[in-house]
Amino acid sequence: MGLLITNLLAQASDWNSRWDAFAVSFATMAASALAVWLAVKQGFRFGAATLFCGLLFLNLRQFESFLSAANLSAAAMPLVLLISACLCWLVRRPWLRAGALGLISFMLIFTGYGLFAA
Repeated sequence: MGLLITNLLAQASDWNSRWDAFAVSFATMAASALAVWLAVKQGFRFGAATLFCGLLFLNLRQFESFLSAANLSAAAMPLVLLISACLCWLVRRPWLRAGALGLISFMLIFTGYGLFAA
């Protein structure tokens, strides 16, 4: 999935690598938002717990994802897919949950970085 998005960005931007860095940062922010949503769905209220849950992905240790060669497939897409897989377990309809988990697991397996989760 990261490769497809990177390909679309490369064609749209004439291979401007800044677009890749922005894509990594937006995907990391999306993973952080999904993690906060997961915490709220699990019963946490908006407050310190959800703030720290969001900051797990947006901290000083993540600088390499933004400052070095931006690679959406290795940096941020496994995060988004892993948190999405966790959210899929909260879907109430069994057939929809199974379909979503199958699709997310397929994408996690073929990123190579999410193999353990799938």
